[in-house]
Amino acid sequence: MSAEKVMGAFVLGACCGAVAALLFAPKSGEETRKELVKFTKETGEKMEDFAKENSEKLSQMAKENTQKLEVLAREKTAEISKLAKEYANKLSDKQEA
Repeated sequence: MSAEKVMGAFVLGACCGAVAALLFAPKSGEETRKELVKFTKETGEKMEDFAKENSEKLSQMAKENTQKLEVLAREKTAEISKLAKEYANKLSDKQEA
């Protein structure tokens, strides 16, 4: 599952939970507002942590894939170069014959 989908599900779940808490809580408006402020701050902190964690993971994945692609590009370049030399040699041999 992509990070965007997880983040979207997390935010949607958090919002639904907040709405349900407001609808079913037998508390005064002041208490509810305090809890809502606390919840909002905590959710914001969790979202920041989530973004930081995934940012680092994505950065690491990009570095690893870049290294793999560099190795693969070098290997394929060597293979193509070898084939080109072999083909050039065959053409040279045909011209001499």
